[in-house]
Amino acid sequence: MADCLHQIRINADAPRIYQALTSNSHLNQWWSQVADCPHEEGALCRLEFDASQPALALRAKKLLPYQRIYWVCEHGPQEWEGTEIWFEISGSEAHSCEVSLKHMGWHTDTAGFAGSNTRWGILMQQLKRYCETPPTDNKALFPPITP
Repeated sequence: MADCLHQIRINADAPRIYQALTSNSHLNQWWSQVADCPHEEGALCRLEFDASQPALALRAKKLLPYQRIYWVCEHGPQEWEGTEIWFEISGSEAHSCEVSLKHMGWHTDTAGFAGSNTRWGILMQQLKRYCETPPTDNKALFPPITP
């Protein structure tokens, strides 16, 4: 099994980062074109991209406000199905947090894994820029990044 691991410091507080990772109106600003993610454990989060890319269906296994998001991919690119995605938010400073991403359980270390790992790096940078930009300036800052 192979895992994608990324970590980044974001100059924003934990509630802002958590909201960017879990709220429909925020997810579609830095990650997907359309987000339908009910904020409850057990719910299915759907992220849609352009017509040439499969939508992602991520089951929310654990949502700890301002600390952790844990999803399991139920539908998406074949290599993603059954994988686990963890976001951890930590930090003691009021306006600066460390965000760790773990995309775990890849069945093989393939070209698809390498491409997804690269896209996660880009997404983490987009998350950082989104969270550090005043909300009024965020409209359509980033194009969607597909899985």
